[in-house]
Amino acid sequence: MPRGADGSSNWDADLLLAHKVIGPALLEHTDTLPLWRFHRRSAADAAGHQFSFIFFSDTATADAIFRWLESEPLIGALQQRGLLINVLRQHNAVDAADDLAGTSDPNWTPMLQRQWPSFIMGVSATWLGLIEEALPAAAEEHETIDDLLGRYSHANRAIGNLWANEGQHAFLHHLSAVFGYKPMKIRKAIQF
Repeated sequence: MPRGADGSSNWDADLLLAHKVIGPALLEHTDTLPLWRFHRRSAADAAGHQFSFIFFSDTATADAIFRWLESEPLIGALQQRGLLINVLRQHNAVDAADDLAGTSDPNWTPMLQRQWPSFIMGVSATWLGLIEEALPAAAEEHETIDDLLGRYSHANRAIGNLWANEGQHAFLHHLSAVFGYKPMKIRKAIQF
């Protein structure tokens, strides 16, 4: 996805892709997607702004999801507007049971690498549910891409406010509780 001349990213488009494009595919393939997640990043590097949908499945499900993405009209509309540069498709034929750690940070312990996919799938499902809840109703049946982006911009702001105002207690405090309130080392400041 492109970054603005000032280096900014249009995070609203990520919500649109997650909810309107990936969401229906998730519903269609619930039984054959044991693990899935979203990944969002935007850095001042060659990769830039990327929105990723990462999943473990059998080959037939992966092929069906890739066909879904290729036929989704919103993908083309976003590309025409210059809001989406490219859709990259990568299929790695691995046994999910043997390579659950494959999409985790290689610097983590193997135990954490293996469990990360389950944790982040729950986080991704929560985020997708928040998009659904925060999204204002459509004003008309046939929305333009600008109408859609306006609604997802509203949802993005609402979710950002929720994170800023309630994230410490709802997410960080309760995550800390699960781990028995043990101290956490903050090794370095990270700017996103």
